[in-house]
Amino acid sequence: SNKFIYKLEGFDKNWVELPIGKHDISYTNLPGGNYILKIKASNSYGLWTDYEAKLPIKVEAPFWETTLFYAFILISIFGIFISIIKYREKSLLIKQHYLEKQLETDEKIIEQNKDLDRLNQMLVSKNEEILSQSENLKHINLELNDKNSLITDSIIYANHIQKAILFKENIPQSVKDFFIIYKPKDIVGGDFYWHKTIIENDEETNLIASVDCTGHGVPGAFITIVVKFLLDSIVIQRKQYNPAEILLELHTHIIDLFPNNIDIGMDITICRIFTKQHFIKAANSMQKFAFYSQQRGFEVYKGDSFSIGETLFTKQLKKFTCKKFDYMPGDILYLFSDGYADQFGGKNNTKFMESEFFKLLESIAQEPLAYQKRILFETFETWKNTMHQIDDVMIIGIKLSDC
Repeated sequence: SNKFIYKLEGFDKNWVELPIGKHDISYTNLPGGNYILKIKASNSYGLWTDYEAKLPIKVEAPFWETTLFYAFILISIFGIFISIIKYREKSLLIKQHYLEKQLETDEKIIEQNKDLDRLNQMLVSKNEEILSQSENLKHINLELNDKNSLITDSIIYANHIQKAILFKENIPQSVKDFFIIYKPKDIVGGDFYWHKTIIENDEETNLIASVDCTGHGVPGAFITIVVKFLLDSIVIQRKQYNPAEILLELHTHIIDLFPNNIDIGMDITICRIFTKQHFIKAANSMQKFAFYSQQRGFEVYKGDSFSIGETLFTKQLKKFTCKKFDYMPGDILYLFSDGYADQFGGKNNTKFMESEFFKLLESIAQEPLAYQKRILFETFETWKNTMHQIDDVMIIGIKLSDC
């Protein structure tokens, strides 16, 4: 009689013989992924055929193993933790305010009392009370300092988590010369850069993005983590490599993920660098990027006039524009957020302005990147001087080369 052996490629290591008379194959608890079921047969003489019957099988992963679910859990934990701390801090501030008001009332009573004897007695008792309340205030201040330290420590720890999630993937080795200026307004920030190396049709290309999320500080940091996971999902799982289509899918996910009453959005530029063919495809939403060409000079590329997450854009059913331009080895790509140009400072306490930022980039574009980074940083610090930094600042400069 005929015999059969089978093997599930991607799960089984060896061929498995199917018992005689059995005509079905079953597996349980397969992980999500793509598999190929291979089957071979032999005749009654025990001679096995070389032909393998193949059946592609796709197993969908359960929702609790998806990237969006992990991102939701992480955000929920952060939100609960920060809410508890903020609630306790508010309670202590209310208590302190009450005690301060009580002290003011007691002092007025003492001032209005004209009877020297009673005043002396009241002063003694009130002094004792004031000392007691002063000790209470000292205790409350110590508690507030402890809580502030706890909040600061928590945000510093959140900064470590944000860096571990967002910045563990460095700019690829194929990009030999680059600089990054990353200066968040607070300990954590809403700006981040993102990179993925793509191999398609035996050609390696690089996706690089600069992202400026709504807000800064802890809220902005939460959004950066969500956006990072969404970008990974769109590129890695859905295998979408076109910059304009990536932005459109990202926009759709943000609209679906957050309700309309929450202002969640971002300005973003994403470029795909084809190092073998020496050209770049780019799409940008409410964010400009610059390019220094040895042949064409300094160029600025405007973005589409709507942000990721903007509901009006969804209603108008628009699409993002994909730009394409050639480059030569030695040309420089600049990606950045708006924090540098929007910084107040100078003699008249005005914004640095976008036009001055582009003039500065153009004036140093032919210098080594290390020198450019130093000039950009020093110019920003000199302009800001003692002013408070108003937004996150991020600038990326990449000198393009051969593959």
